[in-house]
Amino acid sequence: NALTSAGTLVFSGWENLFLTGDGEQKVDFANTAITRITVDKPAGSVTFERGFKVNKVFKCNSSDPLAFYFAPGETYDIDQLFVDGMVQDGEGGVLSKITMASSAAPGKWLLKATKSQRVRGVAVSDCNATTGETIHAGLLSYDAGGNTGWDFSESAAAEWTGAANTTFSNAANWLPAVVPTADTCATITPRAGTTYTVSFSSATEVKNLILGGDNGVVAFTSSACVTVGDDFEVRTNATATLNYFADANLVSNLTVRSGGKITHGTATASGPRLYINAAGDVLVESGGAICADSLSTGGTGAGSGAYVCASHGGTGHGSTGDKCFGSVFGPFENGCSTVNLGRGGGAIRLVAAGRMHIDGRITAYGWIHASGGGGSGGSIWLTAGVISGYGKISTDCVTDIVTGALSNNYTGGGGRIALYQTVANDWSELHITPTCSGSNNESTIRGGTGTVYWQLPSDVQHGGRITITPVAKTTMGTGFPGTADGDVRKAYRNAKIELGANAKLIMTNALLTASGGMVRIRDIDVKSTSASIMLYENVIKVMSSEHKKGKNWTSGRDYAASVSAGAIDTSLGGKIAWPVGMNVTIR
Repeated sequence: NALTSAGTLVFSGWENLFLTGDGEQKVDFANTAITRITVDKPAGSVTFERGFKVNKVFKCNSSDPLAFYFAPGETYDIDQLFVDGMVQDGEGGVLSKITMASSAAPGKWLLKATKSQRVRGVAVSDCNATTGETIHAGLLSYDAGGNTGWDFSESAAAEWTGAANTTFSNAANWLPAVVPTADTCATITPRAGTTYTVSFSSATEVKNLILGGDNGVVAFTSSACVTVGDDFEVRTNATATLNYFADANLVSNLTVRSGGKITHGTATASGPRLYINAAGDVLVESGGAICADSLSTGGTGAGSGAYVCASHGGTGHGSTGDKCFGSVFGPFENGCSTVNLGRGGGAIRLVAAGRMHIDGRITAYGWIHASGGGGSGGSIWLTAGVISGYGKISTDCVTDIVTGALSNNYTGGGGRIALYQTVANDWSELHITPTCSGSNNESTIRGGTGTVYWQLPSDVQHGGRITITPVAKTTMGTGFPGTADGDVRKAYRNAKIELGANAKLIMTNALLTASGGMVRIRDIDVKSTSASIMLYENVIKVMSSEHKKGKNWTSGRDYAASVSAGAIDTSLGGKIAWPVGMNVTIR
């Protein structure tokens, strides 16, 4: 059997190329890029006559002798390498069934493994793997000579069996029977029909931690700090519940593959929350999730009666008084619940020194119970050199935490989101509109919208934009400042507030009394005639001498509440003012 390319192979982009049969096969891909290659041969061999690039997965599981031969001087560039030839011999021993060798020894074939790997039960020879990640093949694999860029030491890899119990630190649960260390690639990957439950309760450092990736299920729960020296990867059918948040869980690179999920456990106002710091990059693939949906019970802005919804960044339907809370600049508070069983969103803080790419979702949804009364959205605080992607960032109040479907009935207030970029000085690579709303329909029984804060490296601290952009019109608004927001009043003086269509900014009089009923900000931009500000006899003092003209703005130093609704509520008094002596330009 032979598959030969004369120079051009065209693939759709999601193809999975299967190699089957039990004889000798020769394949020439002519350095073509392919999404997936799966080798499902009961025996025989495959000779790859020229190099190739696998954009996703090269996978082979074999319980019978199988050989791969690679051409000397050719490069085999593989994103995710899964090769498993480990077989129990029925007498307590283990056999290695897969050979990976040069087709013209001792000529070196070149392997570039760029991301995740699971290699066990292989005999390898004449391979130079130094241009990619080190291959950790110590689990019952064999160095047949001539290899560089491979680690065959016994401590290099550990495979979870769960033979004794669910405790991560119990050596009897691992193969070999040694607790993983900072030099170990630890893999927890059950086969189809198997569920592995793992409890991580004592702080331990491992080199790599890989959860899931096969057809089995992984439920990994930690109550102690997780430290991963290189890559922490959560794959298909795996859920990592990280409850430690006194400080960050530390990783080098974090990847959540399609079908994988990272979350925290059921929470109260005091925690738990999710906090991860990556020294490198964070990737959330399409279909992957870092989420804290419908996890919070109780809280500062909890709904107190039937169909009275919870508040956070926005005021929940039916709530009265100063219920909004939480930090605008560093949101890390759980949302709140209702007496009708609606739950609030949890809290997520992610830091990456490099790139944070989001094609999946990062969400902390509040949830509306069928009996009525929606919990408020939670908190999302992201910091990275570059934030990019096409996925979703949301602290909405929803009816369905899987699909993120919104409602127009009895919704809680939206949560809070803060985005900090430390390298890129614009948002051109982020193709996501973060949302913290509650409904996709105009409704009088929908909660208010929360806040999104945006800061670039060129901004002074707390000198970015605070945006309030509802999905639809509502009678409820966004309390400002909140009752317990954790932000000192002077922090706002460098920030710009932007009000989108249907936004309603409500000055919370009770909390402003101590500061003379005034909040200083850098600037305020009312972007739509449907937006409104309710001052309640308070003062917003604008510190910028140049100001964008909005609805009915005049060139005077003080702007009194004397115009039609659309910028300032006419019945509640108050004013927007500039400092005495400032030469103000209305543009």
